Amino acid sequence: MFNHTYDTTACSAYSMRDIKSALVKAKINGELENCVTVEGRRLNGIFYVTPYSKAIGPFHHPVEIELTNGERVIVVDQRPNLSLQRTGETKIAQSTHYTFLTLRGMLEYLWRHDGMEDLQHLGQIPFRVYARWLSESIVRRLGLPPDEQQRVSALAGYFYQCQFLPFADLKGDQKLQMAVKIRNYVGIPTDVTLPLIDPLIILNDLSEFCEAVREMIPNPRLNKLNPAFLISICSNVWFGPAAKEVAAAALEYPPAFMAMVYTAMNDRTMHGAQFTKLVESVSKPQQATEFNTGMRHCLEVVYDV
Repeated sequence: MFNHTYDTTACSAYSMRDIKSALVKAKINGELENCVTVEGRRLNGIFYVTPYSKAIGPFHHPVEIELTNGERVIVVDQRPNLSLQRTGETKIAQSTHYTFLTLRGMLEYLWRHDGMEDLQHLGQIPFRVYARWLSESIVRRLGLPPDEQQRVSALAGYFYQCQFLPFADLKGDQKLQMAVKIRNYVGIPTDVTLPLIDPLIILNDLSEFCEAVREMIPNPRLNKLNPAFLISICSNVWFGPAAKEVAAAALEYPPAFMAMVYTAMNDRTMHGAQFTKLVESVSKPQQATEFNTGMRHCLEVVYDV
């Protein structure tokens, strides 16, 4: 389980120390603005970098900073999505990208402020999308047979659930509960899933997921499965700034993944994205309503009343 986007495999190489230090100074000096939605609703605990800010280097993903009073806030860099008017005011120039980045900031804030369990229980759609995204990408690229596709899908469903768990051992009958959820959401019998996941620890990252797949499915074609390979075959599914990095981070970080799912379902400009087509293929109307209602309920916590 990762706390931030920049903890993930795809983004961990970035050195964020200088940017975080500059953001803290900017917040102290009143140079960061409270995020608002395109509809004008103000958000708590989420700030953005304005076009006035020149001393802060660019960054593509939400960043958490800790203020001098111990408060933790999220900052997003909206400079590419804003324009500076002659009057000195800023105007949203790229509403789709602005909204998506704001949503990612909101979900990262929730993840860091006790919203993890709520995000875990948003219905079948995220679970099914994730399992199919990983398993179909692997199977298609490596040409695996149907029985092995089923097992890869089961392991993907297990890995998805691990992302909501702390770095610790599983307790009691949790693995049985996870296998039952895989059966209910993905349609794989528990007698297939349990022998696969029973020997496994919590899978904390892509490296451990790839290792588990290679270990539990003895096929020489899977020898080339590693994090870099998995990122390369899964990340070309999204549009927008740093799209491949966003998708790669979403493989390990539920807030980024949920943002993609929600945007795929509700933003028509993303209709042509491969990820959106996958979401549409698994979304029944009742389940889509359940997901959207649950997501909007989660996000209400962030709005300034």
